[in-house]
Amino acid sequence: MFLIVKVKDTTLIGKDLYQKILFGVVYWFFHMVSDMAGSNQYAGAGTGLPGPIASLLKEASALPIFKDKEGINHLSEKISKLFNGTLLAEHDEKGKIIKGTAKRFDLRAEIGVAYELGRQAFPVILNECMVRSFYFIRRLVAEIKAKQSFADIEWNKTLPWNNRTMTRMLTIATGTFTAVDLADAAIRAGLKSGGVDLMTFTTQILLRVNFVGIGRFTVAVYSDISMGIHRERLRDERIDILGQQLHWANAKIAYLQGDTWHAAERTEICLQEAEQAMYQSAAIFVHTWKANRESLHRIDQLRTGIQSKNPQLIDEIQHILTWN
Repeated sequence: MFLIVKVKDTTLIGKDLYQKILFGVVYWFFHMVSDMAGSNQYAGAGTGLPGPIASLLKEASALPIFKDKEGINHLSEKISKLFNGTLLAEHDEKGKIIKGTAKRFDLRAEIGVAYELGRQAFPVILNECMVRSFYFIRRLVAEIKAKQSFADIEWNKTLPWNNRTMTRMLTIATGTFTAVDLADAAIRAGLKSGGVDLMTFTTQILLRVNFVGIGRFTVAVYSDISMGIHRERLRDERIDILGQQLHWANAKIAYLQGDTWHAAERTEICLQEAEQAMYQSAAIFVHTWKANRESLHRIDQLRTGIQSKNPQLIDEIQHILTWN
């Protein structure tokens, strides 16, 4: 809900445009400076200004999911205490805050955090640039050797991103960087604490560990695993498609085998019909041969009658048998 409250005291609003700009910009700016720097009596102990991180957390804490059954938002209260320094302050036996122990998480602290993160990000960025540069140079040299011309180079194969090899190289590089950084922090923290004071050892490690490197290593591992899962999913899909193709190929072979057996059956029938035709032809040949033989014998028996009744027939038959 937006509440519109009528301002009764208009002395700090301004009567004309110049006064409004003076009060609304210049005075407002120096008022924020005083909140950061403090007053003459409490120099460096001003109220402080909420930075973007604290403001974002405060806005997020207003969501209904952070309220308990009684409607109390404990997260919002803790963020407010984190901003005014009472959350991390040391308390005496009576529960009062010990003077000088309040640690505010305001804009000054966020600027320090941003500076520290920027300092930690420099070696991480340098490491990644080196890995990507070596990958690009190696691929470029391989393409030049293969194509023998800059005009024929496939630049997509040389780009150091969006490929499995580059992701795996970054995982190894960031993992090695994080391992060396953690080992260095542990050694320095052990030397600082003497290997006895656990609190000092933990504090020194937290102060020396490169959290940006850990975050980059986490992102690299996530990307590597995601690519691996995506690759396995594509591999399973490819195997499934090949299985379907094999299934249809087997079905096609089965149909071809069925056609082959059908053709073989028809061939067997044709062979049986041809065999029967051969038997019939042989029987007809034998019958014809016997008939011709009988006819020849009968011609010899009828020779006398033929000579008396048709003397020229014998000569014609002899002529046919000689010259046909």
